[in-house]
Amino acid sequence: MALAHDIVLWPLYTVLDRIAAGRRPGPAVNYVRVPVLLSGLLGLTWIGLILQLAPDTYERASGLRPEPYLERWLAVTAVLFLASGVLYAVRARRSR
Repeated sequence: MALAHDIVLWPLYTVLDRIAAGRRPGPAVNYVRVPVLLSGLLGLTWIGLILQLAPDTYERASGLRPEPYLERWLAVTAVLFLASGVLYAVRARRSR
Protein backbone atom coordinates (compact mmCIF):
# COMPACT_ATOMS: atom_id res chain seq x y z
CA MET A 1 0.00 0.00 0.00
CA ALA A 2 2.82 2.39 0.84
CA LEU A 3 4.49 1.62 -2.46
CA ALA A 4 1.27 2.36 -4.36
CA HIS A 5 0.99 5.63 -2.46
CA ASP A 6 4.54 6.63 -3.33
CA ILE A 7 4.30 5.63 -6.99
CA VAL A 8 0.76 6.76 -7.83
CA LEU A 9 -0.68 9.15 -5.28
CA TRP A 10 2.37 11.26 -4.41
CA PRO A 11 2.94 12.38 -8.04
CA LEU A 12 -0.81 13.03 -8.33
CA TYR A 13 -0.69 15.25 -5.22
CA THR A 14 2.27 17.11 -6.66
CA VAL A 15 0.61 17.73 -10.01
CA LEU A 16 -2.61 18.92 -8.40
CA ASP A 17 -0.65 21.18 -6.06
CA ARG A 18 1.29 22.69 -8.97
CA ILE A 19 -1.97 23.31 -10.84
CA ALA A 20 -3.51 24.96 -7.78
CA ALA A 21 -0.42 27.08 -7.14
CA GLY A 22 -0.01 28.30 -10.69
CA ARG A 23 3.38 29.30 -11.98
CA ARG A 24 4.60 30.89 -8.78
CA PRO A 25 3.11 29.48 -5.61
CA GLY A 26 2.16 32.19 -3.18
CA PRO A 27 0.55 32.23 0.23
CA ALA A 28 -2.94 32.02 -1.31
CA VAL A 29 -2.48 28.35 -2.20
CA ASN A 30 -2.32 27.52 1.51
CA TYR A 31 -5.94 28.61 1.81
CA VAL A 32 -6.76 25.64 -0.44
CA ARG A 33 -4.21 23.19 0.94
CA VAL A 34 -5.40 23.34 4.54
CA PRO A 35 -9.10 22.55 3.92
CA VAL A 36 -8.14 19.80 1.47
CA LEU A 37 -5.79 18.25 4.01
CA LEU A 38 -8.30 18.42 6.86
CA SER A 39 -11.14 17.13 4.70
CA GLY A 40 -8.97 14.28 3.44
CA LEU A 41 -7.92 13.37 6.96
CA LEU A 42 -11.54 13.29 8.11
CA GLY A 43 -12.48 11.30 5.03
CA LEU A 44 -9.81 8.70 5.68
CA THR A 45 -10.77 8.47 9.33
CA TRP A 46 -14.47 7.92 8.68
CA ILE A 47 -14.36 6.27 5.21
CA GLY A 48 -16.16 3.13 6.41
CA LEU A 49 -19.12 5.12 7.69
CA ILE A 50 -19.11 7.64 4.83
CA LEU A 51 -19.32 4.84 2.25
CA GLN A 52 -21.57 2.72 4.50
CA LEU A 53 -19.36 -0.35 4.12
CA ALA A 54 -20.96 -2.25 7.02
CA PRO A 55 -24.15 -0.40 8.04
CA ASP A 56 -25.75 -3.34 9.85
CA THR A 57 -22.66 -4.05 11.93
CA TYR A 58 -22.34 -0.39 12.87
CA GLU A 59 -26.01 -0.15 13.81
CA ARG A 60 -25.85 -3.28 15.99
CA ALA A 61 -22.74 -2.05 17.76
CA SER A 62 -23.77 1.56 18.32
CA GLY A 63 -27.53 1.70 17.92
CA LEU A 64 -27.10 4.48 15.33
CA ARG A 65 -27.63 4.51 11.57
CA PRO A 66 -24.61 5.45 9.40
CA GLU A 67 -26.61 7.43 6.82
CA PRO A 68 -25.81 10.95 8.03
CA TYR A 69 -22.01 10.53 7.84
CA LEU A 70 -21.71 11.39 4.14
CA GLU A 71 -23.82 14.52 4.54
CA ARG A 72 -21.94 15.54 7.68
CA TRP A 73 -18.55 15.05 6.04
CA LEU A 74 -19.64 17.10 3.04
CA ALA A 75 -21.00 19.81 5.36
CA VAL A 76 -17.76 19.94 7.36
CA THR A 77 -15.78 20.12 4.11
CA ALA A 78 -17.96 22.97 2.86
CA VAL A 79 -17.53 24.85 6.15
CA LEU A 80 -13.75 24.37 6.01
CA PHE A 81 -13.57 25.81 2.50
CA LEU A 82 -15.97 28.62 3.34
CA ALA A 83 -14.00 29.60 6.46
CA SER A 84 -10.76 29.44 4.50
CA GLY A 85 -12.22 31.64 1.75
CA VAL A 86 -13.53 34.19 4.25
CA LEU A 87 -10.18 34.26 6.05
CA TYR A 88 -8.37 34.77 2.74
CA ALA A 89 -10.72 37.59 1.75
CA VAL A 90 -10.29 39.33 5.11
CA ARG A 91 -6.50 39.08 5.01
CA ALA A 92 -6.35 40.17 1.35
CA ARG A 93 -8.49 43.19 2.15
CA ARG A 94 -6.32 44.15 5.14
CA SER A 95 -3.13 43.93 3.08
CA ARG A 96 -4.40 46.49 0.53
